[in-house]
Amino acid sequence: MMIAGDHLFGEVTVEDTDAAATRTANELQGTAIWTDESRLEDGSVGCAVARYHPEHDAWTGMRVHIGKNQEVHGAELHAIYRAMFTLFQEPRGQKITIFVDAQAALQRITSDAPSPGQRYALAIAQQAHDLWEQ
Repeated sequence: MMIAGDHLFGEVTVEDTDAAATRTANELQGTAIWTDESRLEDGSVGCAVARYHPEHDAWTGMRVHIGKNQEVHGAELHAIYRAMFTLFQEPRGQKITIFVDAQAALQRITSDAPSPGQRYALAIAQQAHDLWEQ
């Protein structure tokens, strides 16, 4: 299954795991950022953003504690928001790929409709617009 949307600035593509892995191995160019979310047994929810710098053979990243008894869906959206925020420091004109393993979060950011996660969807759309305008 592949779902592609360009309702916002840029493109959102949702693929099954095997297709995404094949595409990544064959097409990865430019900046690549990975996001993930987690919930611990005590109810703590957080997210992380990681970026590989091939020119230095090094990783950078950040972790964010979202809070207790929060939804992991919101944590993944927060991770996408943080990943987008880091792009303002990148040189313009290069391909940028953000890898997200939560299809629901990807589908959520393709719409500004009122529903859970709308705050992040709107913020991510604004970031994409601002990046596009730079």
